[in-house]
Amino acid sequence: MGSVLVGGDSLLVSEQYIKQFKHPLAIYSLKTTVVNLASFLIALLGLILWILFVSPANLLISILALPLAVFFLFILGWPIALLTSFIKLKYRDFGLVMGLVMQLIWYVSPVFLQPGMFKNANLHFLIDYNPVTHILNLVRAPLLYGQFPTVVDFGFVAGTAVALSLAAIYYIRSSENTMIYYF
Repeated sequence: MGSVLVGGDSLLVSEQYIKQFKHPLAIYSLKTTVVNLASFLIALLGLILWILFVSPANLLISILALPLAVFFLFILGWPIALLTSFIKLKYRDFGLVMGLVMQLIWYVSPVFLQPGMFKNANLHFLIDYNPVTHILNLVRAPLLYGQFPTVVDFGFVAGTAVALSLAAIYYIRSSENTMIYYF
């Protein structure tokens, strides 16, 4: 969520640097992604401390799964931040719309409701094809359930990251020379 909402501002807040120096534009969204990742790791530390008291056996799986999950979250977050920063540069209200869209995505994902509720109501496609579900499973499975995330979860996140990375590369190459007019 931070890559979408905060990442959208990465080019706008770096306007002075962009106008003065000829750096690759991807570094501005990379900076935002690293800051979001650091915030995530601090919050994750609190969750790990909680798991230490509630279910310490789950930490054995977590030690193996979490570094890989954090890497996958990083490679997913960077192209999202890059794409949203270019889009928000052209359409300034994009951040407001995406805030509402992200709320909708969170409410139709297994954050507030149990996954079984979707399957019982014959709405399993909202779980199976929702990227938020698979992103959550990368962290939720080892910490809360003591299980290694499935290959499907890693594959879905990796496939989404590859598709978004290709879109970001295309978008940078096609918009890099004209984006200065949008400041």
